[in-house]
Amino acid sequence: MNLANDSYGWWLLLIPAAIVLAVFIYLRSETVFRVWLRSDEYKFYDPITRLVLRILGLILVGIALVGPYWGRVEQKVDVLGREIYIVLDVSASMNAEDIKPSRLEKVKRELKKMVESLKGDKMGVIVFTSNSYVQCPLTNDFNAVNLFIDLIKTDQFANTGTDFREGLGMALERFTSTEKTLTKITRSIVLISDGEDFGSGYTSVLDRLKEAGITVFTVGVGTKEGAPVPDMVYGKKRGYKKGQDGKPALSKLKDESLQEIANVSGTEYHRIDQQIDGLESVTEQIKLLSASVMDSKTEQVNNNRYQWFLLAGFICLVLSLFWMPVRTKKMAV
Repeated sequence: MNLANDSYGWWLLLIPAAIVLAVFIYLRSETVFRVWLRSDEYKFYDPITRLVLRILGLILVGIALVGPYWGRVEQKVDVLGREIYIVLDVSASMNAEDIKPSRLEKVKRELKKMVESLKGDKMGVIVFTSNSYVQCPLTNDFNAVNLFIDLIKTDQFANTGTDFREGLGMALERFTSTEKTLTKITRSIVLISDGEDFGSGYTSVLDRLKEAGITVFTVGVGTKEGAPVPDMVYGKKRGYKKGQDGKPALSKLKDESLQEIANVSGTEYHRIDQQIDGLESVTEQIKLLSASVMDSKTEQVNNNRYQWFLLAGFICLVLSLFWMPVRTKKMAV
């Protein structure tokens, strides 16, 4: 026999004290009964039985409290969760080092913490510049999500612009394509970028996302002071990219568009820099969203038998209350 609530095991230590108290009450009541009343004038005068019933009742209730179980039974369990797409900007400026070791590497580290905190939810990753690509489809295999996060690089696309419409549109398309049931699932997007949008506009996509009930969180990466953009060749830094004036190209956080998207979506805008981890607060806000029944599964669970002990203990205690002496002779006047 095992115990489901072994942390309550200390309650069992109170049973000996309760037994001592019950015996003490019995001895006092027995003395009073014999002094003031005659036992031959009563039937059912059996204080020992009443004492045993009370002690047994206390022991059984104490055992029920710690949840004894043995054996296993099959039980259908609903799987609750949410669906989340991380939409990550991988333009060249994400290599800037105003956040150490770089903006992209910092985001990847924080994303892994987020994945760990949201176990039970389905997560996917979409990367984008002026094009978009599904880095990892929705899955609850968090080892796979972390593996695909490790593989994210800024050289995945030849184009280096930033188009929020591409990333958000791809997430909407993927959510729509995986919608198989009539059950409404809580869905959200976490848009992470360091720059303003150079695309053709994202207003229509935001309207469609709002219509579909998909929440959009935005996170800006970088500092207002900025840093030069490294020139990466096969993953190695070969100096810095230069502007038209021949000087190193400086990338600064331009988050006006991200703030606007957050305002339209009714969420808060968050930041990631050397001191602030915006993904931590996004994670907490996602947890506040109601979880939906995404699936069901059959599990082998412990067969808790506390009801048997609780019922037996209750019967013993009730019987002890009614196990009282009944007068058989009338009192002399």
